[in-house]
Amino acid sequence: MQWNEELQQGTMATGKHFDETAKQKVEWPALTTDTERKQELVTTVVESMRQLSNHGFSEPIIESTDWATSVAVKLKAVAVEIEIDWRELQIFSLIVKLENGRMPNGYFMSNDLPCRYYLQRVIKDRGWKVDVGLLSKGSSGARHGSRSREHPALRMADQFSSYRKVIESCVGQIVREEKEIFTARGFESPSTSQ
Repeated sequence: MQWNEELQQGTMATGKHFDETAKQKVEWPALTTDTERKQELVTTVVESMRQLSNHGFSEPIIESTDWATSVAVKLKAVAVEIEIDWRELQIFSLIVKLENGRMPNGYFMSNDLPCRYYLQRVIKDRGWKVDVGLLSKGSSGARHGSRSREHPALRMADQFSSYRKVIESCVGQIVREEKEIFTARGFESPSTSQ
């Protein structure tokens, strides 16, 4: 895992989004074909998510397409899912409502009910105490921060690192409140909230 070691040591070669000599913006390509970097990042996510088994979560479940990879760990009622979007060069952290112990058929809606929420929304709406700095580092807006000129894989790894810390800081609440997360006020469907 040379890439992971370079990432941790801060020695990875990085590219720039702005070519100083040409005075023009240079776009990084989507990570849809860089299989070595993709696999390194997926391995890092899987190994980190595997550690949640100490809290009763399942072994990681991995689903991949050319444009995204999802790594989920399940409890009985919910799952924590990390989605790596290779086209958008983003990582998303989600709480997923399971259907009979399985991942839902829909992305945000399944059987006319919400089935996925961004972890940041769950934390805010449930009133969980989490370091706000970690949330902002993990959010999609972080891509334009100080690391915006570095290779997308490095930024995505940083983004996941922030999400990992957020998940670790609220894993107890997720376990304790798993059955209430999708039934609490604000998470009900319009037909059941009256």
